[in-house]
Amino acid sequence: MKKRSFLFLLFLLIVILPLLGVYFLLILNDTISSPIHIHLTWQNETNTTITVTWQTDLSNSGDLVLYDNISHGAEPSAYRHNVTGINYTYTGASGYIHEVELTSLTPDTVYYFICGGPKGGYSIERSFRTAPSASSHVRFVVGGDSRSQPTEREEVSQAMAKFNPAFVMHSGDMVADGRIQSNWDTWFSDLHSNWIGTNNQTIPIIPAIGNHEENSVNYYGQFALPGNEMWFSYNWGPDIHIVVLSTETTISGAQKTWLESDLANHSDFKWKFAILHQPPFPATRPAGNAGVLAEWVPLFDKYHVDIVFSGHDHSYLRSQPINWTASQTQPQPYENGTVYITSAGWGAPLYSLRSHWYDAYGAEKNHFCLIDVFKNGSLHIQAKDIQGSTFDEVWIVKNISLPLSMSINITTSTNQSALPIDLTWNATGIIDHYKVYIDGQFKQYLASIVKSYKITNLTEGNHMIDVAAFDPLGNSINATKTLTLTVEEGEQPDIFNLDFPWWLVGVIISETIAIIALAFMDLKKGIFRKD
Repeated sequence: MKKRSFLFLLFLLIVILPLLGVYFLLILNDTISSPIHIHLTWQNETNTTITVTWQTDLSNSGDLVLYDNISHGAEPSAYRHNVTGINYTYTGASGYIHEVELTSLTPDTVYYFICGGPKGGYSIERSFRTAPSASSHVRFVVGGDSRSQPTEREEVSQAMAKFNPAFVMHSGDMVADGRIQSNWDTWFSDLHSNWIGTNNQTIPIIPAIGNHEENSVNYYGQFALPGNEMWFSYNWGPDIHIVVLSTETTISGAQKTWLESDLANHSDFKWKFAILHQPPFPATRPAGNAGVLAEWVPLFDKYHVDIVFSGHDHSYLRSQPINWTASQTQPQPYENGTVYITSAGWGAPLYSLRSHWYDAYGAEKNHFCLIDVFKNGSLHIQAKDIQGSTFDEVWIVKNISLPLSMSINITTSTNQSALPIDLTWNATGIIDHYKVYIDGQFKQYLASIVKSYKITNLTEGNHMIDVAAFDPLGNSINATKTLTLTVEEGEQPDIFNLDFPWWLVGVIISETIAIIALAFMDLKKGIFRKD
């Protein structure tokens, strides 16, 4: 009996326990090797391709993307299409990068996908939407400098995703130090978890490299991008052309030559946008990037790039339209100028703004920019804070005759007897800005989101208040109101108001005098007292 027990124990030690160890090791490997850091980019056309990239712990965990235009709830056998990609690693990486490009997709179509493989396991089901081939409304987001404050970075990401953009253009400085993989692991965890729109849509990224990426292998190893991955361009439908540039390498030479050729070849696009990291027109620093100003800005002028987005200066600044070739001291009309937007508040420490002749609006806050491009030729820019509230906005309209369909109503009491006076109004329509006039004299220019004005200096009598609303084409409509500021006869400032209890003041003064007199008498006795 003892011999049988010994043999059974020996069997457990030699056979069963090692098998259990292997089993739990496989489970652990599967857990470690399930896909993380899932993100989407484009290496080719945005309407028929997309590239899925993720990371696992093992090279053989699987390089598969299973996809369909119907949701299958992550059941691998149900998806009609599959593509096998590649995997690789690099010095300092925290795992293996898996990269799969999907091609021959249908434009303007929602696809559902899972990624991974049988050995390492698959991701949950996610979705993406291909770009359209025809003119249509598109919403996208622009922002940058998300690097070193994870709480603020995640708050911006979560607020952004609620607007369900088609993609995000990131102006660089994604992390504090691009050579340190742990910085990237934290950043990609935010993207993996928070860049999710409706229907579990994974929001693609169009990145521009920043100086904090340090031109590192970590950056190029984790993003699948076109060409040399430093400068490249995309089309979104037939109307939008997007140029991505690198301020972290030589600005002249090959990059400048490519930029001019690219802009010339896409000059017929209705909207042209560029994104780069270091701005030519600074927001917070004494000077902008001199190379960009000398080499690229003349090309932006020549080919009329509508908006140039940048980061680097940790704040928000929207310029008035600038044509540096035409004037280096005066703003230009939209049809002849480029708007420069610094959007660098995705999580980096904020800097103080400086004043410039080209400033239209600036703010020192964490934010992102929400851009809507409409089929009719209008574009709406909104700067959003971490609550998703708009703190700056502007409309740009081109190639259409915008009907003036605005209304405005001023609200305040007709008669006022004291300053300040709070003036408010309601307005409807596509409004670019307001101007306030008092008695025919211009007083204030206000952005479209500001619908109030405080009057602090006004003489007694009747005054004409005029608020004019302007649409993006310069058309205007105004509302007027007659305001009467009166001072009743005999009325004095509040300190002389007869309702004030002056008798109490008299009592206090009388008692004070009596106390002083008694004290003086005591003092006098002390001085003349004989000891």
